Amino acid sequence: MVAGLSRAFNISPTMAMQLYTPLFPVFADNGHIFDLDEIGIMNIIEHDASLLRPDFYMADWKHDPIAMSRPHQDLIDRWFPSASNSKSKASEQEAAKPLQDEARLSDADFAQALSIRRSESKKLNKMYSSTVKQSLIGAGSCCLMLNVFGGHVEDLREMAGTVQDDLIGVRSTEAGHSYGYERIPNRRRRIAKVASQASAVSATGQAWQPATADRYFGMTIFEALWTTFKIEMKARS
Repeated sequence: MVAGLSRAFNISPTMAMQLYTPLFPVFADNGHIFDLDEIGIMNIIEHDASLLRPDFYMADWKHDPIAMSRPHQDLIDRWFPSASNSKSKASEQEAAKPLQDEARLSDADFAQALSIRRSESKKLNKMYSSTVKQSLIGAGSCCLMLNVFGGHVEDLREMAGTVQDDLIGVRSTEAGHSYGYERIPNRRRRIAKVASQASAVSATGQAWQPATADRYFGMTIFEALWTTFKIEMKARS
């Protein structure tokens, strides 16, 4: 798993190991067998005021028994609005206006989103709880979305599970419908190609690559820690 994380998203092995560490106790207890439901175990990775998942005591467990095991569409649409949603619902989402950039989100955008989620959870969730570790896990998730996916909204939507079922390469499985189609973005980008004695022009598309693709060692743990603390401090300010 560590090798897979490192190669898929071009992050350093030490960073990949750090991502794996919180789940190691779960894997060790089950003979290192991976179960998607266990990602949502409260206070392992999941926590109150999560950016893309509901609080434990506010989830609709009766109609959604795996509520904590996947990102929720309403939260995906709120923080990573598609181009069509941002235009048609601009007035409804005025509070999250800085997050409606159709191109990219910044560390300040993620910090604002975390701040809003925490404020709402404290107000609405009577069983709200939070620790410094859980807050840093939330900021760390934002760090990965910013540094690995470059903050690109449409890529983040696909990463979180918002894709069309009929797209090439998407398998309509029971697990996919239950958990969402979390995968590497499939869109192709328009890139600039410079011809001799000519200005830069738009050329054929380029398949998705992590924003860290041009780095020999990928995203290091030091860069991740710096971005994580920066987002967390802005969220607390």
